[in-house]
Amino acid sequence: MSTDGITAEAAMWLDRMNRPAFDSADGRRFDAWMNTDPRHREAFAELAAIWDSPELAEACASPTPTPMAAPAAPPPSARGHRWRRPFAIGAAAACAALVPLLVVPAVPRQYASGPGEIREVVLADGSTVELGGNSAIDVQFLPWRRKVALDNGEARFDIAHDAHRPFTVTVDTTRVTVLGTAFHIDRMGPDRMVMGVSRGLVRVDSGNATLAVAANQAVQLMGGAPERVMLQPEQQVSSNWFVARDAPLADLVEKLRRYSPRPIRIETGKAASMRVTGRFDVSDVDGTLDVLKQAYDVDVSTRPSIILVR
Repeated sequence: MSTDGITAEAAMWLDRMNRPAFDSADGRRFDAWMNTDPRHREAFAELAAIWDSPELAEACASPTPTPMAAPAAPPPSARGHRWRRPFAIGAAAACAALVPLLVVPAVPRQYASGPGEIREVVLADGSTVELGGNSAIDVQFLPWRRKVALDNGEARFDIAHDAHRPFTVTVDTTRVTVLGTAFHIDRMGPDRMVMGVSRGLVRVDSGNATLAVAANQAVQLMGGAPERVMLQPEQQVSSNWFVARDAPLADLVEKLRRYSPRPIRIETGKAASMRVTGRFDVSDVDGTLDVLKQAYDVDVSTRPSIILVR
């Protein structure tokens, strides 16, 4: 399909998404269209950005917008963007209809925190996310769903109820689905996570396994099917304390990464298979590493750009 044809389809989808009636069937068709060709995503992202542009805001603020006359022929440099002018001409007229509606950002947006930083993010629907240190999420809200991907680290979610738009959090291949609840997810590594629920009910899907988790319950996934575990206080909030109960050293190192300005890597060998027990203040990176050296006889090599544990 030509570039103009793709742009026209992207404009059609943007228009449909900003109308009150947009059901799940439309949502599936839109997903299929977006996944068919990377050019579809690029065109939609460019049009969506125009909806957020200052020019559109100015058009919306103007009490009596004046239509623009189209030129006789566009200059050669502008022929590749013939869609922009009619799109801009219609923007002012569209504003009146769009004022009560939410212009949904279909392109994912990332939020991240630095080492040792606790960052609170308020999402477009009123849900809040508290990111632990060195953590990151990607957020995408559409008329039929709300989706967040926890890329690394940990986050506490307090989800605004919306019966028509489920809220899903993906952690690698695991999906957590809610309508309105509060829970905390700690990603410990690829396909390894711990989740504690403090309010409401969530559904966890991983592979062929599905688990319903209610308030004051917890679930963990350590490379296999999700399983219930006893809820611990540190599984409900982002905390600088890590309570290890015969836990892999890798879990403690992952928690230290949330506070360390330098990457920490476990080398192959003894440290890679070691397990630890104790209560560690992971915000004190150097102090915890000293404890490991003394209590577990591990070697810690601190370099300007990385910390090696072996």
